[in-house]
Amino acid sequence: MSDYNRFIIEGLISALSAFPTVIHDVTSLDWRNLADFTADPDRFTVREIIAHLAEFDTIFHDRFQRTCTEDNPELPGFDELELARLHDYKALNVAEQYALFTNRRASMVAFLNNCTQDDWLRTADRPGIGTVNLLQLVTITALHDNYHIRQLTHWVSAASSSKS
Repeated sequence: MSDYNRFIIEGLISALSAFPTVIHDVTSLDWRNLADFTADPDRFTVREIIAHLAEFDTIFHDRFQRTCTEDNPELPGFDELELARLHDYKALNVAEQYALFTNRRASMVAFLNNCTQDDWLRTADRPGIGTVNLLQLVTITALHDNYHIRQLTHWVSAASSSKS
């Protein structure tokens, strides 16, 4: 594996590892006042975002494990709105979901830190996306994190503005 790829992998793992702390910093863990806030009624509330992240970390981690242990597995997509409804994200305790997310993320990062050079090149099939390797799957996860941190930052800013 090239030094460049190793640099990218280390950066991605670092970003994934830091995400729970970023959520903590952005929300100041003011769950009581922020949990049910949304700046867009058609999008997740803060509570639902955290529950979504906790659930999707199991999905992402499973995809990583399957990619490393199976020959070109097919990794299904999931309907995030259906999962939110099915698992009743609106009723979940946000602090508990944050703790669950933090633990699941630590487990995911530990798994990635133990991947070999060959593991990072293993492939899987994602319908609608195509053939992807582990490095690309981890990149997709980091992009997913980035989407939600931008959303949380916007929600926290809008919540602060609405109090003024």
